[in-house]
Amino acid sequence: MCTRVKNNVLSDCEVFLDIVEFLPDATFAIDCGGEVIAWNKAMEEITGIPKWNVIGTKYNTVAVFFYKEQRPLLIDLVLSDHKEAESFYKYFDRKGDVIYAESYSPSVYNGQGAYLWAKASPLYDKNGNVIGAVETIRDVTDLKLANEALRASESKYRQLVEDINDVIYELDRDGIVTYISPSVQEIAGYVPEEIINNNFAVFIHSDDRQRLIDEYQDILSDHVWEPGKEFRIITATGDHKWAQISVRPVIDENQVVGLRGVLRDISKYKQAEESLRLSDEKYRELVNTTVDGVISVDSDMKIILWNPGAEKLFGYAEQEIMGQSLLKIVPGRYRNVKEDGFAEFSKNGTGLVVFKTFELYGLRRDGSEFPLELSVSSRKMGTTHVATAILRDITDRKQKEKTIRESEERYRQLVDLSPDAIGVTNSEGVFVFVNDAAVKLMAAKSPDDIVGKSFFTFLYPDFHVGGKKLLARLTDKKIGFPLTETRLIRLDGETIDVEMAATPMTYKGEASVQAVVRDITERKRKEKALRESEERYRILTEHVADGVALTRNGKLLFVNQSFVSMFGIAPSQDIIGKSTLDLVVDEYRKGFVELMEGLENGINTHSMFQVKCRTVDNREFWAEGYHNIIQWDGAQVILSNFRDVTERKLHELFEEEERDRLQKENIRLRTSIKDRYRLGRIIGKSPAMQAVYEIIHRAAASDANVIIYGESGTGKELVAHAIHDMSDRNDSEFVPVNCGAIPENLLESEFFGHKKGAFTGAHMDKHGYLDIAEGGSLFLDEIGELGLNIQVKLLRAVEGGGYTPLGSTQVRKSNIRIIAATNRDLMDQVRKGMMREDLFYRIHIIPIRVPALRARREDIPLLIEHFLKLYGKENSTTAIPGKIMDALYKYDWPGNVRELQNVLHRYLTIGTLDFMPSISVSPVENNIFSDREKEPINMSDLNSAIENYERSLIMKTLDQCQWHRNKAASVLGISRNTLFRKMKNHELI
Repeated sequence: MCTRVKNNVLSDCEVFLDIVEFLPDATFAIDCGGEVIAWNKAMEEITGIPKWNVIGTKYNTVAVFFYKEQRPLLIDLVLSDHKEAESFYKYFDRKGDVIYAESYSPSVYNGQGAYLWAKASPLYDKNGNVIGAVETIRDVTDLKLANEALRASESKYRQLVEDINDVIYELDRDGIVTYISPSVQEIAGYVPEEIINNNFAVFIHSDDRQRLIDEYQDILSDHVWEPGKEFRIITATGDHKWAQISVRPVIDENQVVGLRGVLRDISKYKQAEESLRLSDEKYRELVNTTVDGVISVDSDMKIILWNPGAEKLFGYAEQEIMGQSLLKIVPGRYRNVKEDGFAEFSKNGTGLVVFKTFELYGLRRDGSEFPLELSVSSRKMGTTHVATAILRDITDRKQKEKTIRESEERYRQLVDLSPDAIGVTNSEGVFVFVNDAAVKLMAAKSPDDIVGKSFFTFLYPDFHVGGKKLLARLTDKKIGFPLTETRLIRLDGETIDVEMAATPMTYKGEASVQAVVRDITERKRKEKALRESEERYRILTEHVADGVALTRNGKLLFVNQSFVSMFGIAPSQDIIGKSTLDLVVDEYRKGFVELMEGLENGINTHSMFQVKCRTVDNREFWAEGYHNIIQWDGAQVILSNFRDVTERKLHELFEEEERDRLQKENIRLRTSIKDRYRLGRIIGKSPAMQAVYEIIHRAAASDANVIIYGESGTGKELVAHAIHDMSDRNDSEFVPVNCGAIPENLLESEFFGHKKGAFTGAHMDKHGYLDIAEGGSLFLDEIGELGLNIQVKLLRAVEGGGYTPLGSTQVRKSNIRIIAATNRDLMDQVRKGMMREDLFYRIHIIPIRVPALRARREDIPLLIEHFLKLYGKENSTTAIPGKIMDALYKYDWPGNVRELQNVLHRYLTIGTLDFMPSISVSPVENNIFSDREKEPINMSDLNSAIENYERSLIMKTLDQCQWHRNKAASVLGISRNTLFRKMKNHELI
């Protein structure tokens, strides 16, 4: 109960009031009646209100003095239950009877707004009675802004470190590694513990080692290091990689106490450098060996490349022409190069510009000119543009063109001898030439009856539209068309069927079209008779239940109605002339072709077949039948009958698959009987582990999703791997994912992948976990760490709805098996809304609970034996003393098998046994460490008590996390830097 301050009580607070007076933070105090009893100089400076105007007044005026408005204060919550005051603070915390709060006030004393940190607590007299309350207010605006800038800077730094993946290291003066970043594992294959406390030079290639030592000695004496030194490092596999090493001294009081540096993997750069050198050599060899001339000039038209081909063309040696103007080899009439387009590259920006090939004349050293063909491309290289020209002497070609012109007259004489009609039209389709055969074909008296008339005058009207399209194709695109059939009207009015082929040409210097025409009227009449004969045959085959087809050279000549129905061919679809392979599923085409080729080559006269076919709407079915060779229209053809046997075939395939499944199951059952003291890399023969083995076998025989429960260190990933290795998916990837280690903003990219340019930093396409695990198993370790947003998208993907990589519009389907693991109660996560219920039931199909090590102590000797073989020295036997074995057996192992592995590793390495503080082990042989003695807590003041408690809490958390700082910081809810600073303050490092 609060006691009103009286004069004799107030005298007890005189020391307190003197201290408050000179506190740097704005501080005031009130008694139980709400009257102000203290108002220090900092409050006077901030509010401008002298102490004598406030002392003895009611404290509710303080808010107006300080905040320029009437509002509750933090001190209201000390002596009364004023809940409204909490709403004025963004951060609020109560520790015992001390209240802390933070708020942003836009209308505080300075009128500019500020972040304010406040602390309020009761005042006690010497008898422990509450006699009032005190509140301290601090302006932390500058601190907040600095922290925000620091966080932004740290974020940029972290992003930079993540992008470059360089190795950061620290050495002492003797070159011993005192720190190295985890990225060394990705670059060199070592975990940091394998390098720390070793001399850095040990990991440098022997040929480079002394050079590195000399460089480090120089920096220790001169404090100078030239950046970018390159050395070869030795990887964990014994190979070597090129690395760029930068270092600078760490100086303390003008003394070099160590070295700090960065190591960058430049192996790919060195490989690229070698590839570039080889590429450059190949390029130069290609340029120097090509028969064409190759010339490069800069933006000032100075020659910077001159190959032997150019030397041969122009007569200038390379040393004579390099650096000379391009105009030296260009005749005067071509020297206005801008008009010819040769210098246009100087006006373009970056990028490649390719000009059309054009012709001009070159000027040789002896003054003679010659025709050449020129192609130019340009590219910006650095700050200048470079143009490269490929030149070819076309003197011979020009001579040939002359010869061609002279032969045009001979052409007319030759075509007149052709038995086929030949005509030439201009680009409008008007005849400019016809041969004698054309005159006869069109029932004309002389060429003059045709020349000068349009081709469309003789073309049957039904073909005019297609004829105009063909003419446009011939004249515009300069592309001919193959032999085709059409119909013409002769000058005597008779209609004839013709076969015609046309191609573009140049006739008397003009773009023209040449057509070759042959009368096929008689052949068409015979084809009509053949079709009528085929129709009669069709009538006979329409009533056959099996599908019947005639083929020649792999093309369909005839099919009956049953065949049409069997393959789902619509009445409007013309199947005749199509390849039979279009109706066969891809993987069966090769055998089908070999069978039919054997028949056509006379190897067999008939043959039975069974093949998987595809209808026109992509429905697959099984068919069987016979091929027979028969005579058809004077030639050999293949007569095939098809019968749908899908139902029977599926039954046979089912029986075959069931037989294979039973054989695999039999193998699994036989395997499960043997070596039950271990399964894969899992070790244990206890009843609890035998039950786990049994569930693993059953899970492996199924394709259902699995959830593995167990404490940290029990081997959940080993169980997942065993299920994958024993399943039918073992030919595909097992992809482990630590769900708690992926930043929230990268989850979707990591799981589903992204396309190049999808976001800042996406420099290339990336496959996600679902792509990599396609056909295999996706192991989601600590699935309870996933956020609700990614849970929704992951659930859709595994349920068949598909997923879309970032930056893509293509939906991908996934064929994966989910194996999840957690040390949490997922049902509790569902109840708290931290996990979707539908995802839980999707993965909670086959639950496996891996027992803790304390629940299967009979497996401890097996595990110890395994780890002794794993970490023991080669050709030596390590014996464990009885007392140590007894201690190992009695310990509860909160870290389970992983903790046992680490303890044994330390024991074999340094000869001591070190448990977590949860159990006390008496000293025995080999210096077994007992728990750290608890330090007495100094309760002389509150700050000392808080510091002692903080030190004890940090030590306990570090022990539980096996001194893994990242994990400990996460458990404590602070950053790794904060944990490191507190460990230094408490002398824990």
